Amino acid sequence: QHMSDALSIDVNGSIEYIANDQLTYTYKGDKNQDNKNTKMGLAEDGSGMQINGNVWKAMDLPEPYNVTTSTVLEVELVIDEKSECLIVGLDDDLDASTKPSGSGHSLVTVHSSRDKPTWTGYLTDLLVEGENRRVTIPIGLFMNLGEGEFTTVTYLIMIQDNDVNKYAARSTWSNFRLYETARDPFLMNVFGNDITIPNVQNHLAYTNQRFDQDSRQQILSIADSGRSITATGNNWKYLDIAADDVFNVTKTTVLKYEFDLSSPIGEQHAICMLNKDYLNDQRKDC
Repeated sequence: QHMSDALSIDVNGSIEYIANDQLTYTYKGDKNQDNKNTKMGLAEDGSGMQINGNVWKAMDLPEPYNVTTSTVLEVELVIDEKSECLIVGLDDDLDASTKPSGSGHSLVTVHSSRDKPTWTGYLTDLLVEGENRRVTIPIGLFMNLGEGEFTTVTYLIMIQDNDVNKYAARSTWSNFRLYETARDPFLMNVFGNDITIPNVQNHLAYTNQRFDQDSRQQILSIADSGRSITATGNNWKYLDIAADDVFNVTKTTVLKYEFDLSSPIGEQHAICMLNKDYLNDQRKDC
């Protein structure tokens, strides 16, 4: 049964409710980003919010949530009237310029018709005006959380930024989900012995700090008891080998694997052995 004046959210399979207390969200303490007198419109059944104009809002989660590397945030989005930028995320305070923990992002730009904010992560696919899209965000990976790490968040963040006209733009956000997804580790045979590589999928850069190649909403699928990896879409990912399993690559080292290419065929497919998180260092490691 729906709780009146509350936004419903599915948390690990259980329907919970977020009180409709809308707080102004800021960037470096600047409260002028948000039209304070403009409130998001709650659907009668509590399933979603309609946002009109330039709105930066935070809402208290039902209870603090521990985000891990396996945490996923989902929402259905419809752009009813075009806006410059849509951002969703989780936070532990009311300021976008601070991060809950780690070196990653707790906010993710899901649509932008301009340059993407440097203080958020971002998805690579643009939303289409008038088209309902379910957006799946591996928020734990965006926050760069490693195996066994977590950070606690207390707010759900929704931003519709439209500085050109603060009273134009409209979007609908509904059917929120927050959950943990099981990811099997990857197994690799190294010099006759199996090693286990945690399924923490990091974003591989082309050059140092240029991470815009990876479609971050798309996750590598590991199957066959950890022996195979399936990639769909535009994936630039790397897995960290544990310190106890690190090995040296020499001139006589051979990397052997089976490769199956299915339609639709991508532009390029590469596998690399690296000691950094970017490719273009004038070496031929791929």
